[in-house]
Amino acid sequence: MRVVLGFTALALAAAAAGCGGGDRLSQAEYVKQADAICAKYEERLDALPQPKSTAGLKTLVDKGLPIAREGNAELNELKPPEDLESKVEEWHKRNDRNLELIEELGQAAEDGDEEKIQTLASEADENESQADRLAREIGLEDCAEDG
Repeated sequence: MRVVLGFTALALAAAAAGCGGGDRLSQAEYVKQADAICAKYEERLDALPQPKSTAGLKTLVDKGLPIAREGNAELNELKPPEDLESKVEEWHKRNDRNLELIEELGQAAEDGDEEKIQTLASEADENESQADRLAREIGLEDCAEDG
């Protein structure tokens, strides 16, 4: 359960990091702005109390998911350079999936379904690894977990 709880906090932060209107940015500007957004929302998510139980997991999801969605929406407003667009779109899809999985984790926690929590956490962990790989390929640092 401890691994699941820790993962959920990380996944919320990563999802917040998660294209939209405006002019296309250069790669350097895209990376700078996206990493700044990720750092801002990661700080907010890190301030949430870490859960020690299934009920705590539900509370974390209830408080963290709106923050993560807000960060993800802010990232979606950035318009990457054309040569990064397909990779950024794939990264956003991974982040969107993590938001869905986190919402499902919250429901499983509310239901007290430990088996479902473990299954969802495993899927989210794999998805997050792929999102982090894409973020690093894009050149992002604050939007990707180490390792």
